[in-house]
Amino acid sequence: MVVPVLMSTEIECGCISLPGVGDRVEWHLLWAADDSGPGSVRVDWSEQRPVPPSWVGDPGGVLLVDGPLSAFWRRTAAEAPTSGVLLAEIHGPLPGPLSATGGRVLAVAVVEQTYQRTWNQDPGGRFGWIREPVHDDFSLRQVDRCPRYFHELDLPVTGDAHDPDLSRAEAGVLVQLELAGDH
Repeated sequence: MVVPVLMSTEIECGCISLPGVGDRVEWHLLWAADDSGPGSVRVDWSEQRPVPPSWVGDPGGVLLVDGPLSAFWRRTAAEAPTSGVLLAEIHGPLPGPLSATGGRVLAVAVVEQTYQRTWNQDPGGRFGWIREPVHDDFSLRQVDRCPRYFHELDLPVTGDAHDPDLSRAEAGVLVQLELAGDH
């Protein structure tokens, strides 16, 4: 079984080895509801195991399992979508003990994402400009190994001017992971 795993720019911290084609890796995975972003995949989870809270304020969640693949979902089993994104959790904390998913890296691609600058004001009074990913506006650039750092990118100019509310950046990497063994 081969699955896409998305790794955010958090990997710039140096806490883990940068994955490259052919490497054997093992990560704790999170399941996130996203049916159109980079790495979106459909998984018919065959098993759902409740995970109790591990510390005060931790809501717990569900360990979703499909053969050698396992991912933590921080909501109820009934809320777990079949389409989403597998995210490599680098820093935690996760309630434990949770099974890690391991395998061999078949491909690595840098995710180049377009962002829209929008004004945000939540009911708690926090406000300011934020960057949100533009739906379905990303590309993948194949590399042999994940880069240590990620960069802002130039946007192509359309029409007569550049839209100042749009930006493009390297947003992480998408790893194609060939899963090993069964849990």
